Amino acid sequence: MRADNNIEVDIIDITLQDKLVKEFNIRMNKLNLLNSVLEKVNTQISKKIISKSKSFLMKELFDITSGLRITQNDIYNNSGDFPAVTSQTRNEGIAWYGDRKWLTNIEKNSKKVYVDKECLTWTKDGAKCGTMFHRDYEFYPNDHCGVLIPKLELNLAWAKQKLQPIVYNHVVAKDAQGMLYEEQMANIEVDIPVDMNENIDIDMQNKIYQEYEILATIKKNIENLISKYKI
Repeated sequence: MRADNNIEVDIIDITLQDKLVKEFNIRMNKLNLLNSVLEKVNTQISKKIISKSKSFLMKELFDITSGLRITQNDIYNNSGDFPAVTSQTRNEGIAWYGDRKWLTNIEKNSKKVYVDKECLTWTKDGAKCGTMFHRDYEFYPNDHCGVLIPKLELNLAWAKQKLQPIVYNHVVAKDAQGMLYEEQMANIEVDIPVDMNENIDIDMQNKIYQEYEILATIKKNIENLISKYKI
């Protein structure tokens, strides 16, 4: 194969070349520094700062339940502004809004289905099975939405952050669709901070969550800067 020696290439002024190289090196140095800081932040986030903890089963920490099936046609005939949660993960799982009076009077095993307490929920099945949400508002869960109502004193924002990776690890896959029902959720073990008397330590939960929130904000800011300096 004959080399073509007649290809033309535009060469910019050497002064401009030097300037561009200098700017590139500065940009890369900043990027490397930001990546190094991000790695340290991620390490700190993953660290356990719990001084004393105790293992609990989920059924010891929570009343575990789920809702009752309703259809889109049911909602169409009973429209309103009361949130109905399914197993979808878009819009925090809120698929529809229905009539409050209708939804708050639906019963399962002689108990109202709707939830009026701060709680956690998880998607019981589907491609994103095990995804958790922290809810501090009234809502109606359908039969694909699992509900965790605390029995003991818990910072639920911290509990969600703590539990999410553990819950994901217990999802059972079948035909590419995940499943995690009440029976499996009930027997998951989790370590919870306790005080010297082995009572649940809410102050430690609050401390851990506050530190996590600070680090998560720093992480987000660093990631935004990295995206800015990427070539």
